[in-house]
Amino acid sequence: MSEAQTENLYASLLATARSSVDTVLFLETIQQEIETGYALRTELRHENERALSSLLAAMPKLSERGPFVRRLEEQAQQLTAESASLREKMKVVQNKKISP
Repeated sequence: MSEAQTENLYASLLATARSSVDTVLFLETIQQEIETGYALRTELRHENERALSSLLAAMPKLSERGPFVRRLEEQAQQLTAESASLREKMKVVQNKKISP
């Protein structure tokens, strides 16, 4: 084996080693990013759970409904009744269109 061939093989070996090291470093960086992302998601989930728990604790109990909540319930029932009557009217109109 000549000296030129030995140098070429050595250069090729160095290039392959550098590429392998770069790949390992890249994979370590990706792993750190994944672990950091998981930790952030876990922390955010815990923060959201704490916020939700404090909101639920601050809400009045169902037995302590105030006039505002009762008014909202009445409006919801009224809207439900109105939409039911609209559905009935639409059925009548559709039946008239279908009937010869």
